[in-house]
Amino acid sequence: MDRYRRKDDGIWKKIKEYNGIVPIAGGLLTSGVAGVVAFTVGGIQGASDAINYFYKTRDLVGAITTVYSRASSLAGMYVPPAFIGGQFVTYKFKKAFDNFLRWIWKGE
Repeated sequence: MDRYRRKDDGIWKKIKEYNGIVPIAGGLLTSGVAGVVAFTVGGIQGASDAINYFYKTRDLVGAITTVYSRASSLAGMYVPPAFIGGQFVTYKFKKAFDNFLRWIWKGE
């Protein structure tokens, strides 16, 4: 029984480490960068449609809405996966860095 409790505690410890401050910060940073890049690319793609729309209708607000709509939909597709990927990579990097520091500290 004690063996299962230790194994269960190990799983909860890993979940707690994975959702720690450093992996969450890495996920937030990665999702922020991905969001800005995707919003910029979507804005550039939407600008061509907006220019055509503006020349046809002379509706500036509608053209700006077209740009924002395309950019926000593209950014919304890439932000959540970027957060999860950034959190995972940061967690793995943190574990490797901790192991490296332990190796240096022990002098093995």
